[in-house]
Amino acid sequence: METNDLMKSLERMKSVLTDIQSAKQQVESTVNAYNTLSEKVSGLVDSIDNLSDSLSGIVNNIQKDYQGKLKQMTAESDKIVTSSNNAISKLDTSIATFNEVISQKMKEQEQYFIDTAKWQKRVIYLLFVNIVVVSILLLKVFIG
Repeated sequence: METNDLMKSLERMKSVLTDIQSAKQQVESTVNAYNTLSEKVSGLVDSIDNLSDSLSGIVNNIQKDYQGKLKQMTAESDKIVTSSNNAISKLDTSIATFNEVISQKMKEQEQYFIDTAKWQKRVIYLLFVNIVVVSILLLKVFIG
């Protein structure tokens, strides 16, 4: 029986070795799959890092562009405000000058009317004097 037991033992050992070989193949397959997955995940992680860096760059560029545009708009706004204030100042000066000219012209017209009224009074006075003189002369001629 020893041979038989030995054969059975060898069969069991063969079976165990086959199981070990199968387990070894499964471990190797799992390690290979892990290594492949690790390489792909590593590549994916690198891609995500690159994408994150690119997005950070885009965000920084947008922020810089926004700040540049904001500065430009502020400068343009300041120019518009300055230009508007200058225009308003010139308009105020023009209105003041216009008011002064109109006031002067009104004074001149008032003086003209006063002078005209004085002249008309003189003319009327002279006409009245002439009428009186002519009346006196006519009375002398007719009376005697």
